[in-house]
Amino acid sequence: MLKLEQLNEMQRRAVEDSEEGPVLVLAGPGSGKTFTITQRILYLIQVLHIPSHKILVLTFTKDAAVSMEQRFRDSLSTQFSDSNVYFSTFHSLFYQILRESLHLPKNHMLSNTEKKQLLKKAAYDTFCHKSPGAAVSAGTLLEFAEAISLYKNTCNKEKAAQKLSQEYREHFDALFDCYEILRRQSGKMDFDDVLWDCRELLTKNKTVREHWQNKFEYLLIDEFQDINPIQYQVIGLLSKPPYRILAVGDDDQAIYGFRGSEPACLRRFQEEYHARQIVLGINYRSTREIVSCAEKVIRENTKRFEKHMSSGVPDSEQGSMVKISHFVTREEEYTYLVKQITDGVQDGISAVLFRTNSQMQKFAAFLRMHHVDFQVKEKIRGLYEHKVIQDVMMFLKMVEGLENREERIAVMHFLEPDAPGEALAEIQKRAEDILVYYQRELLWEEAEDGKRRERLITERNRIQEKLIRLHKLKGKPFFLNIACLRKVLGYEVYLKELYKEQPDDYLEACQVLEWIQTQSGKFRTLEEWMQYQKEIEFEQKNKTADKNIVLMTMHGAKGLEFERVWIPDCNERTIPYGVLLDDDSLEEERRIFYVGITRAKKYLELTYLTGTKDNPRYPSRFLNPIR
Repeated sequence: MLKLEQLNEMQRRAVEDSEEGPVLVLAGPGSGKTFTITQRILYLIQVLHIPSHKILVLTFTKDAAVSMEQRFRDSLSTQFSDSNVYFSTFHSLFYQILRESLHLPKNHMLSNTEKKQLLKKAAYDTFCHKSPGAAVSAGTLLEFAEAISLYKNTCNKEKAAQKLSQEYREHFDALFDCYEILRRQSGKMDFDDVLWDCRELLTKNKTVREHWQNKFEYLLIDEFQDINPIQYQVIGLLSKPPYRILAVGDDDQAIYGFRGSEPACLRRFQEEYHARQIVLGINYRSTREIVSCAEKVIRENTKRFEKHMSSGVPDSEQGSMVKISHFVTREEEYTYLVKQITDGVQDGISAVLFRTNSQMQKFAAFLRMHHVDFQVKEKIRGLYEHKVIQDVMMFLKMVEGLENREERIAVMHFLEPDAPGEALAEIQKRAEDILVYYQRELLWEEAEDGKRRERLITERNRIQEKLIRLHKLKGKPFFLNIACLRKVLGYEVYLKELYKEQPDDYLEACQVLEWIQTQSGKFRTLEEWMQYQKEIEFEQKNKTADKNIVLMTMHGAKGLEFERVWIPDCNERTIPYGVLLDDDSLEEERRIFYVGITRAKKYLELTYLTGTKDNPRYPSRFLNPIR
């Protein structure tokens, strides 16, 4: 039932607004937006007597839609228990529009295998038809898929083309058109096509558009900051004057730019629809000190709605702490965190939040080594499955003579990436077998082709030198062997070239490499270390913990709250993540940090590394307003 007496002034304005036209509700963290939305629905039905089937509530995930509907159902009185309010995700609604209008056949969704085949065909037709033996790599096909997906969510070809390697960018138009022809010929669609095709249908078919415009009179949209340009356009096509749209969101919590979401759609909505603005500015989750900390951080962003948040936590519960701590090494930082979170394990659920999955996995491995139970709520890749760690382990196995032929070839590839495939194919039982290729080529090489002969000799000598160094490493500490791999044998140079088009991936690879070198000092034998990795991976995949310590990324923690929150690794290149960030990327990184901070109810601690004199680390610029 309606509980207007429980609403604050601004919540009540949002609920009782009975003027015609659109409304933009800016709802800060912990401001009771879900309660406000459910009360708004009840008000429409019980006070304004709007037929419930004329009300559409949209959100982004199935879980959020189900939760919103359940909270609404729980608030219904017996008199209105037969409400037919339509709760849906964007994709579910758009799919229903396509299904009803186009009478889609069964099995019309593209499988991953089918999509890959279409991408291969489109790539061949676009780039390779003039070279019958040519092909594109699996990694390049993934780039094509990501670029096409981004375009179908944003309509921004320039931004989408940036997903491709330089050699393919200018041909993105041709690639996309070819893929779309093949996709439509198949009669199938994928997740992104549901949005793309729905927009096209509503744009071109006036009868279908008017049917859906008349079906719903009131639209309530949650998490509006996460909307992408295609979704924004479809919302405009589903509504008609006087545009009874209640858009609820917070541009300060827009953190899904990698999916094509654009917080600018909030500003665009207000300007294009002349929407009335209401700000829910009381945070009922966090204490004053935490709210103040978050405010100081987010005010550094310039492309945002001006708003002020205050704490609605009762004075009797205001005792809280915001703490910033620093350490010289990662070992010191993690040891401190373990003590802190385990000392307060009975004080409610605590969370340790990270910028990336790989950082979370490093800390998870540390907790396991110290026999601390925890839970991870996100689907994550095992840390020891990372390419860098797999490369390092193959290298160490080769030093100890425990590698197989495939591993031997893989190690020689990243030690000497310029070595041709024919040379690597010579490798059988020993790494030295690669030299057979150079002996044969130099024997057959004509004397007058001096340049090629010189190149072959240089390659051969470089490989011989690396093989000599490699053999001298047997029996040495793992830490020193990995240092030799990185600096002397050229593995870091190999990674830099491998990720030259993905600087963030290169940064992550270097961080993982640094971590695995540190971890290596904890094990006496390679067999012991390999057995430990197997046990860790098995535990991760098979153990379901129900503990008071939660590890999450800041993306995964959005919408949640915890009694106590720690955010480690608050250093440059980690928070914010990446190098040479443009203004938009930097502002999104600051919003991600803001989301992490505002998950805390009573205690927040941020930690960073100072590093050593020889290897200094720098605190995140995001800490400057609060240090």
